[in-house]
Order: sequence, then structure tokens, then C-alpha cells
Amino acid sequence: MMETPAVIDSGNTLEIIEKVMQIAFPVLLAWVLIFFLLFHYFFNIFAELLRFADRNFYKDWWNCRDMNEYWRLWNIPIHNFLMRHIYYPMLRKKYSKGFSLFVVFFVSAIGHEYWASVPLRLFTIYTTLFFLMQVPLMILQKKLDKALKGSQLGNFMFWLGFCFVGQPTGLVLFYYMYVKMHGIE
Repeated sequence: MMETPAVIDSGNTLEIIEKVMQIAFPVLLAWVLIFFLLFHYFFNIFAELLRFADRNFYKDWWNCRDMNEYWRLWNIPIHNFLMRHIYYPMLRKKYSKGFSLFVVFFVSAIGHEYWASVPLRLFTIYTTLFFLMQVPLMILQKKLDKALKGSQLGNFMFWLGFCFVGQPTGLVLFYYMYVKMHGIE
């Protein structure tokens, strides 16, 4: 990982892809471990201490058929909050379902941007752009799901695109920007 900035500066596309693929599995493993510790252990301990009866923090996102389903399943409390406070009020004000979903997704993207940028003191729009790039993918996946009933292609696209390409690419990009911004060599 230390030579990543030099590889990116060289502009060699194959070496950049190699760097992303080298960290793909460790990033996936770390992400799943952190998810499990946070959502399964920490939230349940916290819920027990506060006597919170609803323990539905996530559903089986690992079996999702597409990215749209993933975003609904992986963080139930936030999903419910966004639906209750943004999506349904917009529908009541006669906005279309598509536009209302886009606004919810955009607000979620801004939240993830904040979550990723503030600890690193990197104020960018890359996380938001990565989020918004998923919208055409979700539309494509919905069409493929209708055409190929019962296919696992959407789940394959999720694991390949999100877990083995998206997150490692984001990590490499943020690492590169952090090193360049803070003059670490």
C-alpha cells in the first residue's frame, strides 16, 4: 500500500488495477468483520442495556439480488429513518417515487461522504459520486432481473462491483488523497 501513490502518479492502469485487487480481499474481510462487530454485537449490547426491544438492525444483505436491495437491507435503522423522514413526506407532497428515491439516495450519499471525509480531513465529493454512479447500475440490474427471472447475476454483480472493486477502489483513492494532502511519502 505504501507505494500506491507512486503507482497512481505513474498512470500505469494495470499497476493501479493490481493495487486495487491486492487489497480487495483484505478490505472485504475487514468490512464484513467490522459490520458483524458493530451491527451484531455492539448494537445488540447497546439495545440490551437500553432495553430496546426491536433488534432488527440488518437483514441478509449478502444474498441481495441487486444494489437497490442491498441498500435497503444492510442498515435497517437508517433505511427506516430516511424512508420515514424524507421518502414518505415527499410522496405526500406529490413528488414521484423515482425522484423521492433519488433524493433519499442523495442524502445517504452526503451522509457517507461526511462519514468518510471528516475523520480524514479530506473534503471531496468522490464518495457522493461513487454513490450516484450506482443509480444507472441499479436501473440496469432491475432490467436484468426482469429479463432473467431467478438468476443470481445481480448478486454476482453486487459482490464483484461493490465488494471487490468499489470499496477497494475507494480505499486506494482516499489513501492516495490523504498521502498527497498531508505530504506523507
